[in-house]
Amino acid sequence: MRISKMILVLVCLMGVAQLGWCQDHSIVQSQEHGIPGYLNPQTHTFTSGVQNESITAQPSGTYYYGTITVTLIISVASTFPADTSIACSASADVSEYGTNGYFYESAAAIAPAVSNGKTTCTVSMPYYWQLSTPASDPITTSFHVDALNTVTVNGTTEIVSLRHAERDDISATTSVPTTNGTVTTFTYYTRM
Repeated sequence: MRISKMILVLVCLMGVAQLGWCQDHSIVQSQEHGIPGYLNPQTHTFTSGVQNESITAQPSGTYYYGTITVTLIISVASTFPADTSIACSASADVSEYGTNGYFYESAAAIAPAVSNGKTTCTVSMPYYWQLSTPASDPITTSFHVDALNTVTVNGTTEIVSLRHAERDDISATTSVPTTNGTVTTFTYYTRM
């Protein structure tokens, strides 16, 4: 009985060993090391898995360049310390779904001192985008405004936002200009 069990175990081991010998080792050796997936440039999140072919496809289209200027007219109703700075940032983006993907630009500026309860902050963003259908690609903008000051606690000085205003994903009817070198201007009003 003992010999028959030993023979059964040997037969099972030989069967399992044959599965390993049948593997195509060239496939395993040709695979790259690392985790397959892609990094989303918009949300900065990593998605594991196989990349979508539309993402890895080579972009096509013509390069368009120019400047997008966002002017923020800020009404300041709050009272801030005299050394408070008004900082603003803006972003502009264009998406061509199914073709070239997503293009994003951002910039920041410091507004001049508040005068008569108002200040204006202008942010300029040069762009250079490869687009297939610029006439049908609307520019989406966003802006953030902060009243910034410094606070010192236990000998450590930090910049803090005393007040914040923002507006995200403002869809515009303005498409990407097809004439290179064009300055496209957006003007928004906000209050803090």
